[in-house]
Amino acid sequence: MAAADVFDVTRTGKAPGFKCRGSDGVLHSLDITAANVAQATRLQVRLPAQATPEFAVAQAERSDFHARLDQLSPRAPVVPVLVAINLLVFGMTLMIAFDILLLSTLKQRQVARRRVNDAS
Repeated sequence: MAAADVFDVTRTGKAPGFKCRGSDGVLHSLDITAANVAQATRLQVRLPAQATPEFAVAQAERSDFHARLDQLSPRAPVVPVLVAINLLVFGMTLMIAFDILLLSTLKQRQVARRRVNDAS
């Protein structure tokens, strides 16, 4: 496969992909999974930067969309907040369970002491 046959190179995380024209003239879309993001980036840089006009327009629109999204909401604290709430609820549940067990054990001991005192 010649470098001229490779075009529309993309990368999402550690998955680079590209389109190519086979020796039979048929268009193929290839997606590769790299071991990590750094390896995927190195592979993306080594592939030709040729792009079809449609792909170039789509990439520009995607880039513009992400830039506007970052500008409107640079950081979404939803997940950390939900995790914190979940940990607080879990901690409170553990404390309540511990209190119930502790009170139950103390009550059993008091009942046992009363029985011993009543028997004597």
